[in-house]
Amino acid sequence: MVPYIHNCGIPLKSLTKLGTMETDNNNEDYFLVVGDEQRDQSRLCLLRVEQLLVDDSVKTHSLFETKLDGSLHNVEALNSCGLFGGIMEENRWKNQHRQALALHIYKVSLNEEEPKFSTQNLKTSIPLDRTMDTSWHYVRLVADRSSPQIAAVSSDKLLLFHYEKESTESFPLSPQDSCYWKPCGDWQPDNTGNHLMIGRGQSVQLWDVRSQDTRTDLVVFPSFGQILVVRYFPLRQHFLVGGFSSGKVVVWDIRSPSQPVVSWTAHHHAIFDIKSNGSHERLVASCGTDSLVHIWDMEELFSKEQPHSTTCVPCTSFEYHSDTIYALEWGTLNEFMMTSVGYDGKFIAATIPSFVRRSLFT
Repeated sequence: MVPYIHNCGIPLKSLTKLGTMETDNNNEDYFLVVGDEQRDQSRLCLLRVEQLLVDDSVKTHSLFETKLDGSLHNVEALNSCGLFGGIMEENRWKNQHRQALALHIYKVSLNEEEPKFSTQNLKTSIPLDRTMDTSWHYVRLVADRSSPQIAAVSSDKLLLFHYEKESTESFPLSPQDSCYWKPCGDWQPDNTGNHLMIGRGQSVQLWDVRSQDTRTDLVVFPSFGQILVVRYFPLRQHFLVGGFSSGKVVVWDIRSPSQPVVSWTAHHHAIFDIKSNGSHERLVASCGTDSLVHIWDMEELFSKEQPHSTTCVPCTSFEYHSDTIYALEWGTLNEFMMTSVGYDGKFIAATIPSFVRRSLFT
């Protein structure tokens, strides 16, 4: 099936799914993409992707495009109703002495026929300068859609913000040697908001919010490189999948943290995003600097009883980007649709071919 390609004309580095809507004739997902403009400005674009039920085709509408002063990065949806957050670094042309770092939370009304975006959409701004003492390049925003809290992680600090209570807590993290890449993390999908997995350098740790301490350290072998992305499987909450600077994908069972369940080389270079399909968790998508999106079938790997390293072949791949791919999102109402954004400025919506779906599920 021919993919839908929306060319924004600027490098795109953030993608998040803001919400969904069902109608009689089609299904709609709303995606927000964010890219870099010149002079430290950012451009936001809200796209409505329609999955036509008649022929399984895809149509996309650009609902708005707007510019913001400052660099907005690491955008994450906070719920399914248009609330999202991002790390904002103030425009350096207005602040010659020091760049101001803040957590911004915005709200977009998805139920409007033509949603608008202005400065009034900014609901909350939390200064991060004194807390993090670094640039956005080394801060990761981790949203928990099951509770009203957000984590901001740097190489040696953790900030938790509760946006309903408007309360903030800051905790020190044990320093990690040779942490050259941005940290990563994911909330355990158990709807409690108590456990946060944090990846920094060659460390992957389970952080307990209640005890304010590390509960579990997962084994990371030096050959893996540095951890760049870590995700829980939504329906298999003891399992995690991570992507590394070496191009390796690693799966752990946190009940047996001393050994990965499986690892394999998935990409030629660094992996920037991994997403498990919310409806079919055996399907996992990965992307990175080699401009490829791979879809992996994890069913056989999960059936192995002993930890092992292996060579895997993706069940399908998308080769529509021409540069680094930074972010992925699965469709909600069409669980076989994969969207991606990259440095080439393209937002791409592609569907797993029907013959691949038949081979997997028949």
